Amino acid sequence: MLSIQIVNPDEPAILAKLNNILSTTALLFIIVMLSYIRLLGR
Repeated sequence: MLSIQIVNPDEPAILAKLNNILSTTALLFIIVMLSYIRLLGR
């Protein structure tokens, strides 16, 4: 465990980037779905 942390010290940064990208994509997807539902409602 310790050796992995020493070998790959920037892993938390990569995980944070992935988490940020995922949350941004989820927000965009929700906005698109809401606008699509509104268009269907009309």
